[in-house]
Amino acid sequence: MIKALHSFFKISGLFLVLGVPLWGAESLNTTLADITEEVSLLRQEVGQLRLGLEVTSREHARLQEQLKELERTQRHLAEKEKGTQGTLSNFEDEWIRYKKEVLVQVAQQMEKLSQKTQEALDSFAKSLTGKVTVAIDENLFSEDYPKQGIVYTVKQGDTLSGIALKNNSTTKYIQDANKIENPKHLRVGQSIFIPQKS
Repeated sequence: MIKALHSFFKISGLFLVLGVPLWGAESLNTTLADITEEVSLLRQEVGQLRLGLEVTSREHARLQEQLKELERTQRHLAEKEKGTQGTLSNFEDEWIRYKKEVLVQVAQQMEKLSQKTQEALDSFAKSLTGKVTVAIDENLFSEDYPKQGIVYTVKQGDTLSGIALKNNSTTKYIQDANKIENPKHLRVGQSIFIPQKS
């Protein structure tokens, strides 16, 4: 009974606030039905809002988890990149060191090879000293040259043709008299006979 009165006064107060006359059962029932319907609609909207909030909250949690996963992946990739850069840097340092070592070894081997080659050439030259005999083809030279002439000592810059011209002779006479196969093989200080034309 007290609860019923309490409800009555509550509803009465509500109606007074809304400006609805307390007496008049029909209008009271209509107003009460409208309010009940409004409350029902409000409950539905609140339920939908709660549902939307719950979906949004779940979506937010999912996105937060994805963000954390992306951050973990980014940290992992950054660590890998550091490791890769370190490995690449180490590889480059090793490659430079290896190239230097190879160049030093090649230079040393070439020096040794050069020394051995020089030693072999020196040894070969020593073994030939005093043993070289030049075979001169006597058929290349003629005895048909003047037998009178002078002895001449070859000087720096002399040529057989120049010597012949200065001394009233010919290149062929000088070659025949001295058995010189190649006129370019004159040596400074060499003494040669220069046949002179009469």
